[in-house]
Amino acid sequence: MGPIDSPTSRSQRRVPRWLVVLMSLGVVLVLGGALLVVSNPPTLTFGWFAYAPLSEETYAPLGENPWSSLFPPAAIAGWVSLLVGLLLWAFCAGWLVGRRRRPAD
Repeated sequence: MGPIDSPTSRSQRRVPRWLVVLMSLGVVLVLGGALLVVSNPPTLTFGWFAYAPLSEETYAPLGENPWSSLFPPAAIAGWVSLLVGLLLWAFCAGWLVGRRRRPAD
């Protein structure tokens, strides 16, 4: 057995199963989040509005919550999913880079 095929070099390259599961979950979250963001663009409507001087009600063209038209709930869920997926990838990459190596004999 050469230095490349030694049992210790194979065990150092092995990635734990839980890390593979986390990376896969990160892929699913990033792709799903990106799909939600792309498929739910903001819906802005522009049109005619009138001034009603005798009315006692305030007219809000965007409804009760003006941010709901700029950021639909599905798009917010997509951004959160994308962020969580990227954080999972960052954790996995940091763990792979920073894990302790066995000392060379």
